[in-house]
Amino acid sequence: MIIEPKQFEKPSEGIHDLQITQFTEKENVKTEFGDRDRVAVEFAVLDEKGLDGQNLKLFLHANQSLHKKSRFGAFLRDIGVDPDNKAVDTDELVGFQFKANVKWIKSEKDGQVYANLGDIVKSRPKPRTTTVEQF
Repeated sequence: MIIEPKQFEKPSEGIHDLQITQFTEKENVKTEFGDRDRVAVEFAVLDEKGLDGQNLKLFLHANQSLHKKSRFGAFLRDIGVDPDNKAVDTDELVGFQFKANVKWIKSEKDGQVYANLGDIVKSRPKPRTTTVEQF
């Protein structure tokens, strides 16, 4: 019997419509800097389906830190959440949709290619349209 490693489908590189589907808390995860509380954010890729017909998934794994230089804190600020000096209820963010760049990165640890969340696309303000009445 030959058992092969599972190959996960990755979303293509580029701009995608994403939706936050779940936050998973992971306590006391061993890292190279000691034990840390971590969070895994799961996203559905709304504009790309897998072979099974379901939306592909993307994940963000980060320390549970709201600091502006932390990965999770920076992500929250990029989607418009200001966590400065306040608690963040992640349940309120489930269902939030946004556009982001997906990048493929080859891991130095295992040589696998992973799809990672890149820059969040900020929506541009819509131009004001005014009608000028002529007298």
